[in-house]
Amino acid sequence: MPNLYFDNASTTFPSSKAKGEMLRILENYPGNPSSSHAYGKDAKRFLEETREDVATLLGLNKSFKNYIYFTSSATEANNIVLQSLLNSPSFKGDVIITNSEHPSITSNVGILEKMGFRILRAKAKNGIVTREAVEELLTPNTVLVESIFVNNILGSKNDIADIAKCVKNYSLRIGRRIHFHTDAVQSIGKTEFSLSSLMECGVTSASFSSHKFYSPRGAGILFLSSDKVQALSQGGGQERGLRGGTENIAAIGAMKVALEDVQNNIKNDIKKISILRKILLDSLSSSKVRFKVLSPTLDGSFVPNILSIALLGLPGEVCVRALQEKGISVGTTSACASNAKKSDKNALALMGFSRSESASAIRISFSHSQTQDDVNALSDALESVYSCYA
Repeated sequence: MPNLYFDNASTTFPSSKAKGEMLRILENYPGNPSSSHAYGKDAKRFLEETREDVATLLGLNKSFKNYIYFTSSATEANNIVLQSLLNSPSFKGDVIITNSEHPSITSNVGILEKMGFRILRAKAKNGIVTREAVEELLTPNTVLVESIFVNNILGSKNDIADIAKCVKNYSLRIGRRIHFHTDAVQSIGKTEFSLSSLMECGVTSASFSSHKFYSPRGAGILFLSSDKVQALSQGGGQERGLRGGTENIAAIGAMKVALEDVQNNIKNDIKKISILRKILLDSLSSSKVRFKVLSPTLDGSFVPNILSIALLGLPGEVCVRALQEKGISVGTTSACASNAKKSDKNALALMGFSRSESASAIRISFSHSQTQDDVNALSDALESVYSCYA
């Protein structure tokens, strides 16, 4: 029985290099970075050197290293930004989010509404948000705009620079800065970008998560260029007071090594995965499987790593279970949403898909270590499952 993993949008397997680096750090830096003794100072020095390296790897000048904050996850980073609004004085304004956001964003909607904020939803057909969709919702009361960089279900890629420019230009017209945040979790290793360029376009903050790019779970990154965001949790003043709690330097160091690997190899990885995606779609097209591609197909509108399809006449959950019995793992939609009361079928509906398409959706997400043989095995298994259950 094969043991094939095609759910990399949920989490990736840590690379041997990242795991080795994590062990090395645990053995060589046992101290608390906040302690004043030699062990603590060594750990602190390592932490700050890593922060500088991460900033550089994400396209920032070293002088902007203090715009990098380490968190436990991107979910925490997203919550720091959105729930910081709760600390606003008396002014309660408009918050714009798109119809293609991750649950770590949408879960904040009810909280913000209860506190007096008005939530406006920008349309995102097929997961793609246009600057026009955001622009028409901007008002002098807008305090924050959030747009996901790469949709976690469909792999849709938004032109974050263009949307951020639109918000920045509007901010200049009203004479007040509007915070622009992007959930960039699915961007690293899947598309090329520079935080320096995005910052120039108007991006105020962005979130990332280690386990999406071949590093162990437990570390995240918040890029933040604003001094108006306040701490979500109180503690010992770590991360310049923004995020209390002793830094997990072993996970942070492993994350840096994994980030370096994917950034150095991104062109080749995108090319390789694009080929694997095409092989799978060509193979399914010549099979007896009746399916519809839900992910965008126009060049530049998607990342190749994430492919969602609707298997016509076959519920997605049935397909996932049947494939698992054959030793092949794929996703229905988002692993985070599957733990919630409402599934991502609602998210697919918001992005313009029918009930039947949403119900029969599966998400296939590739890694750079997969081969054509792996993809052929997946195609064969899908055809077998479809013939049995559809």
